[in-house]
Amino acid sequence: MKKVIAMSLAMCMTAGMLAGCGNSTTAQSTEEKQEQSSSTAETSEKEEPTEINLMVYAPENFDPATFPSVKAIEEACNVKLNYEVPPMSSYEEKLQITMASGEYPDLIMFPGHDSQVFKDAVSDGVVVPLNEYLKSADNLNKYISDVSWDCMKVEGDDQIYGIPRSTPFRCDQYYVRKDWCDNLGIELPEDGIITKDQLVDIMTRFTFDDPDGNGVDDTYGFTWYADSNGNLDPQVFAPAFGLLGWQKSDGTYKYMKAMYDRESDTYPELLSFVADCWNKGIIDPNAPLNKSSAEALTRMAEGSVGIVKDFAGNLPTQLKNIQEVNPDAELTYLFVKDKDGEVKGDAYGGGYWFLNAITVAAKGKEQKIVDMLDYLLSDDGWRLLQYGPENVTWHYEGSNIVVDREAYDELIAPVRNNFTPVRRADDANFFLPVYYDADQADLIESCRKWVQMSIDTAVPSLDSGYVPKAADNPSFIDYNNKLMNTATKVILGNATVDEYKQVLNDWYNNGGTEYVEEMNTWIASK
Repeated sequence: MKKVIAMSLAMCMTAGMLAGCGNSTTAQSTEEKQEQSSSTAETSEKEEPTEINLMVYAPENFDPATFPSVKAIEEACNVKLNYEVPPMSSYEEKLQITMASGEYPDLIMFPGHDSQVFKDAVSDGVVVPLNEYLKSADNLNKYISDVSWDCMKVEGDDQIYGIPRSTPFRCDQYYVRKDWCDNLGIELPEDGIITKDQLVDIMTRFTFDDPDGNGVDDTYGFTWYADSNGNLDPQVFAPAFGLLGWQKSDGTYKYMKAMYDRESDTYPELLSFVADCWNKGIIDPNAPLNKSSAEALTRMAEGSVGIVKDFAGNLPTQLKNIQEVNPDAELTYLFVKDKDGEVKGDAYGGGYWFLNAITVAAKGKEQKIVDMLDYLLSDDGWRLLQYGPENVTWHYEGSNIVVDREAYDELIAPVRNNFTPVRRADDANFFLPVYYDADQADLIESCRKWVQMSIDTAVPSLDSGYVPKAADNPSFIDYNNKLMNTATKVILGNATVDEYKQVLNDWYNNGGTEYVEEMNTWIASK
């Protein structure tokens, strides 16, 4: 069975396609493409493919020999890819062994710029700076954010040592049971934007007005989950207060994060707000027992909770989970604006998940590797990463892409998200189903709008994921946990906001001052 993806040629970015691993994104005529194709074929006959050894973070069911996108990449870029795919569960252990061995692949995926194994690889000269090779990488420079590129640098060095595996900076906001709203006569704005007071009203009515109509007092307005130390992060309501991570400040320090700011009442106001919601009983009492977002979402799926904060792109999956319990359930997505009437929020994550680093073993092949990764973010390459090879898992019918569901589900879907070595950071479509039934079209289009809005309203924190050396101080670690623990106690009614402020003062006296000063120095240096 095949279904048409609701996407025009324009949205599929057919203008400016690349025929191979070049750097131009200029649109080509049919004659030019045929001429280039012929030229590429002749070149391929004359030149042996460049062998590239890769160590990648990918699912264990990823088999390069049978995964058709690998062959397509090899043909497009005239390379021979030799993959090493350690188990994901022991990837970092294998990475450390590899780095200690002195025998390096040409290209290695590292967990992040703050991992010690990557820092050591840079300081030991194992991975090479890429600035010169990136000058012609138009697609990498276009589709990877400046913040993510900053993460690829080390302190005191303006060289770039990795190519990020981008994820969009996004502002996650709220899944809401639309059918519960309908049952209670709650009218939601067409643009999906509400105030903090409206959010509280919905939470209250979901808790006390029997939204599921079962005559039992068994529902709550909102839930989330505790971290590994058992602490509840009040930042789950941060969009309503305009809290945006490390940003410019008018206080003692040029840059500040709200939870560490002794000169602003915004974070104490947030704590008081969450504590008030807890005291009213409109927050799920199971929240401190939830250990992950999955467990919080399970509370929604089983019909206990009506609002959960999560990524808009996951909504179709969550709706499916809910409808397995209640087939009549509906979900929508809401954004909460801050006191200035703006929709914005602290960007989720650091803009990337894993990075690609080229090692000294690749001497003479550096540009070829960069060009290959650059090709993958070209129009042709990006379409390949999303859908697989043309005429294998999809084809064109007029101006539409038609996905062969069976072929796609067998060959691409199992490893698509984790295999992708680079991503376009601003593309909402990557996080949505590549095919869907006609009766899902409205939902998917709504999700596309919500995901794009999540991307457009996200404000990256200026720290770029940097971790000051002061964070390694045992006293700092202890007091940082005390700070989060005290915030949790305030939420649960077991401490006051003034007690939080006192612990914050203690935090400054136990490594916090050095932490803030180092962070300010880092941000100012970028």
